Amino acid sequence: MARLWICKYFENFESVLFVNGPPYDTLQMEFTSNNGVVTVSRLVSRDKELLEDEEGYREQSTLLARLVLWYESLCTNGIFSLAKAIEQSIKISRLSKEKEEVGDICAICHEEFRGDEVIGTLKCKHSYHEECIKKWLLLKRTCPICRAVFCLRFT
Repeated sequence: MARLWICKYFENFESVLFVNGPPYDTLQMEFTSNNGVVTVSRLVSRDKELLEDEEGYREQSTLLARLVLWYESLCTNGIFSLAKAIEQSIKISRLSKEKEEVGDICAICHEEFRGDEVIGTLKCKHSYHEECIKKWLLLKRTCPICRAVFCLRFT
């Protein structure tokens, strides 16, 4: 009966923390914190009406605010960071000088691959310069060549 959906609009990134079955109400939570401690919190309904404390919403909003702060700290410290997930999902290798093939280019920057360069390969087996594909995947979630959807792994 509870669903917590944390939306980070500035990163265009959403996470569902838990789902315990429908139905659910959409509420807005407003809170302030000081050094990671929730100081003030409240839940507001869709029509901007403050929910009364007699229903136990103040306690729930404080608990949810703590959960959001915990989740944010995981993202900030790299456990759920997008950059870390991208890094873990790309196979990184180094081109050998002997196997350098003339004419192979990175489809992102259109520069030729040179021997001894670091490349990143997606599951679809397309390879790019490591930095090119990392920057690309921060903005888009598809392979630049075949448009295969890129899934993030949080480990």
